[in-house]
Amino acid sequence: MALLGLGMLLLFYWQPANFAFLLFKLVDSYLSRYSYLGIFILIFMAGIFFSQVKDTVQQLLYGTAAYLTIFIIQNWKNLTSKGVVYTVLSTVLTASLLIFYEKAGKKGMRKLALLALAGLLLTEFAYNDKKLWATYKDDYKVAKVDKFAAYSSQQEKQIVALKKYDPGDYRVSQTSTRLKLRLNLTVAYNYWPIASYVSSQDPKQLKFLESVGYRSATQRVTIVNTSVLGADSLLGVKYVLTGQDFPGLEKTSLPAANGKSVYRNPYALPLAFSSQNDVNNPVFTGNPFTYQEAAYSHLLGKKVTLYKRVAHKKTVQAGKVTYVLNSKDKKNPLYGNLPWS
Repeated sequence: MALLGLGMLLLFYWQPANFAFLLFKLVDSYLSRYSYLGIFILIFMAGIFFSQVKDTVQQLLYGTAAYLTIFIIQNWKNLTSKGVVYTVLSTVLTASLLIFYEKAGKKGMRKLALLALAGLLLTEFAYNDKKLWATYKDDYKVAKVDKFAAYSSQQEKQIVALKKYDPGDYRVSQTSTRLKLRLNLTVAYNYWPIASYVSSQDPKQLKFLESVGYRSATQRVTIVNTSVLGADSLLGVKYVLTGQDFPGLEKTSLPAANGKSVYRNPYALPLAFSSQNDVNNPVFTGNPFTYQEAAYSHLLGKKVTLYKRVAHKKTVQAGKVTYVLNSKDKKNPLYGNLPWS
């Protein structure tokens, strides 16, 4: 038991063991996702202990008192919050029912205690379900099942039509989704996007995408809700699903779905290509457009200018900063870059 407990602590708190446990990758999100391994070990150890100890009532009292003491100290500043109050009450009630079960001499009373414990467990499950449902119902609109099904079906049909129209290998991007979530996340319907979300994202991929103009969030997701032509072309994005006209993209004859038409990027490079030059990764200085020009210059072996600056005006009024970009060129896309910490 001591070795098992030590191994669990090393996995969570000793960096070399933790790094090996995470398959030698940086994983720094939602650590609670694998905390169940530690919880299982604790439950297993408790089960072994209580199967062999003689005076279970005394041990239950000691264990409950120790747990509540640590829990209250940890949550000292939030003692009046519902979560803390419910946890303390449910812990005391659970311990009381277990002690009652151990002390009860008659089988009928023991059955009553077991029924009460089962009822307490079901009550906790129901309360958690209620909280989860409120979150998903309001934030993710899962209650609108018919709208979600219709959206998914239309999106899938559009992709099938696109693959029949162009059976090659290419990336597809989209500028909007069914829901307007806080991070503007976009997902894929059986195509290869440049937006992605995984818990153990490759930091080099995130950094590169941010360098060419697509910002990242929470160290594991790339936000793509526009079309940066130079970046899309370099990454092989041949088609863009969008409800607005972007200069440089050509609208196809494919049917629209969910308010989004299919636009073709005539400048898209193939997914794999070679260069005759020594290609070095340019240094990102905060401007994605100069980074793109440096990347193309490395690939082509000569100085390349993709963008030109336009006049802009900055106004500050009532704490609100406004930038207006002025360009007489209506044929080419106009981009702005707002770096902030």
